[in-house]
Amino acid sequence: MKMFRLSFLAVQVGVLAGLSSALFLWLLEIVTSTQGRISWLLWCLPVAGLVIGLINHRSSATTNLGTSAVLAQARVSTAALPLWMAPTVLVTTLLTHLFGGSAGREGTAVQMAAGLADPLIAGPRELEPRQRSALLRVAIAGGFGAVFGVPLAGAVFGLEVMRHRSRRKKREQTPGVISTAIPALIASIIGDRIVLTLGIDHLALPPMSAPEWSSGFIVLLLPAGIVFGCAAAFFAAFTRFTSKVFRFLVPSTIIRPALGGISVVGLAYLFGTRDYLGLSLPLITDSLTAGVGVASGAFVAKIVFTSLTLGSGFRGGEVTPLFVIGATLGASFGQLVNIDPPTFAALGLIAVFASAARTPIACVVMAAELFGAPLLVPAAVVCAISHFMVRHRGIYHEKR
Repeated sequence: MKMFRLSFLAVQVGVLAGLSSALFLWLLEIVTSTQGRISWLLWCLPVAGLVIGLINHRSSATTNLGTSAVLAQARVSTAALPLWMAPTVLVTTLLTHLFGGSAGREGTAVQMAAGLADPLIAGPRELEPRQRSALLRVAIAGGFGAVFGVPLAGAVFGLEVMRHRSRRKKREQTPGVISTAIPALIASIIGDRIVLTLGIDHLALPPMSAPEWSSGFIVLLLPAGIVFGCAAAFFAAFTRFTSKVFRFLVPSTIIRPALGGISVVGLAYLFGTRDYLGLSLPLITDSLTAGVGVASGAFVAKIVFTSLTLGSGFRGGEVTPLFVIGATLGASFGQLVNIDPPTFAALGLIAVFASAARTPIACVVMAAELFGAPLLVPAAVVCAISHFMVRHRGIYHEKR
């Protein structure tokens, strides 16, 4: 597909991504605040699991695979994404958050953008597989940039997340990075501007000061990157292990999320806190605020809560939980070495996701967009180290 035509379609994709992300973020804010006000909703999480399990059972296999299914379709496939993918993932994600499941939001935004763009834009034009692949990459960029308010990182993410090893013949059948770069940027910027124009606010992060380039700080970037990479690899492995355990214990896809809901409820009362339910955004704010900090084992708790939620069949994304895991781990690391915990929290937020999604370049760009240029160099260092630690053990199966 010529770049000019793809850029024209990218405008339409950006509009769809922006509108769907704005609707999702607005509804997500409502259900999150409702869950925080009404404590007994958590007890209904197993019932919500039954409803989600029933929806999963009646949905297509493509819809149930989530973001990995979108990535698979973007690798040049003749099958179209179902139109009901967008409303299905929207409803199930909102149910997950309303009743206290630990999940994210990027997966929903990306799946909604792709699930709308494929049947509504690619379908009527009867695009060829290679052209559909390019359009889906643009949709991934638009959804990611819109939901997080990082248009530049969203464009890079849409291209980098599709990078994979393959034979030369297969590579030649896929759209090139150059031909999709500008359309991806267009879709991401438009999606982000629509969200902002509609008055939807993104997470307000505390202001970050430039790191002090002491010898101790420079030396600690290496072990920090290793720790962040190990945390990302553990999250990916533990989530896959949890999913296998649930499938072994409960063959029924309808009952499985209900068992996961019981596990999350029990874990919440075992820990004696609800800090790890839902998005857990206050943990990010506390980690990035000087003099506040978080519990030293907060990152482990968030891994367990999220793995039980997603592994049992609840819907949602992994990115926001990874942000929480990285920020709390970075803050704990900074407290341990007694050097600038907020800076290491910011680096952890970026690096854990970079290694788990295997998108280090996009995350370095995100670091600049979220925290400013002073964090660009240390973010590049820890992202490179953490990415090397994870290798092929990321969260997206189709990314291997």
